[in-house]
Amino acid sequence: MKMAGEIFRTTDHCGSIKIEHEDVNPMFVYYSLHAIREENRLDRELRANLKNIQKFNIRFPIKVDENKKPVIVTLKNKKTGKMEEFNVLDSELQQKIVEYYTEFEEVKAEIYRSALHINGLEMETIKD
Repeated sequence: MKMAGEIFRTTDHCGSIKIEHEDVNPMFVYYSLHAIREENRLDRELRANLKNIQKFNIRFPIKVDENKKPVIVTLKNKKTGKMEEFNVLDSELQQKIVEYYTEFEEVKAEIYRSALHINGLEMETIKD
């Protein structure tokens, strides 16, 4: 994953996503796409190209009011110029989810490093 300002080249197997709204956490998008890849076994045989990936949706957590109803805002659609209603995304919950998966990945990496270390150990032979 490349963060804003990092130079990269889009290829036929490595596209790009431009996040245009500040209430969308890019790491939430990353982990959501990672989960989609794992759940649908996207790999070298079933590639995560534009054709295959367009059938999937990322479900964003939305803010709810005290009655558990979605918080809605009315905004002007930049393309059509019409006023439309949109759910307000829950940025705090996105961040909590990101922190959970980030910690999980860190623990997983530590386990992997430990396993490599254990795998490299050799038992000394017992001598009389």
